[in-house]
Amino acid sequence: MHRTLITQVKNILVRYIKPEYLEGNITELDYNNESLRKPDEAVSIGNAAKQYIVKYEKDLGLISFYTNVKKYYIAATSYMMKYFPLNDELLIHAEVADPKQKVSKDFSSPHYFTDRYPVLVSTHEHDTIDKLKGQYLNYQIDTFSETVLQLNVDKFWVQLSTYT
Repeated sequence: MHRTLITQVKNILVRYIKPEYLEGNITELDYNNESLRKPDEAVSIGNAAKQYIVKYEKDLGLISFYTNVKKYYIAATSYMMKYFPLNDELLIHAEVADPKQKVSKDFSSPHYFTDRYPVLVSTHEHDTIDKLKGQYLNYQIDTFSETVLQLNVDKFWVQLSTYT
């Protein structure tokens, strides 16, 4: 879910922010900074609007139009940044359940869940956590068929639970 929320915000940002500013953590991006914005002619407004502008450009007040388009995108971004749980620790760590993310997540994510929900492990002794860490490290290097990796996350874990 976290990755989906980030993707939705990026889908707005790419329309009016220069791409070089979208490579890092977008939650820290100063999207109100005018120097980060694309020039008017590069702002995404849709093909039909672009064709209309090309046809009737002489009769339109384009400066005002693009200012309003950017204001709209900024308002949408502000809303998303305010109400989407983009920095929610649980959602960030939950990405570990996605097998496509297995090599990019270290053991801190599974450990987050064992700390938050102690019922997940029978005891919090070091050897139990060490055993879990070993299993996770082996899971990270396991190779799965493309068919299995293309399954939805819940179906992947059902399939994985059948392995011995």
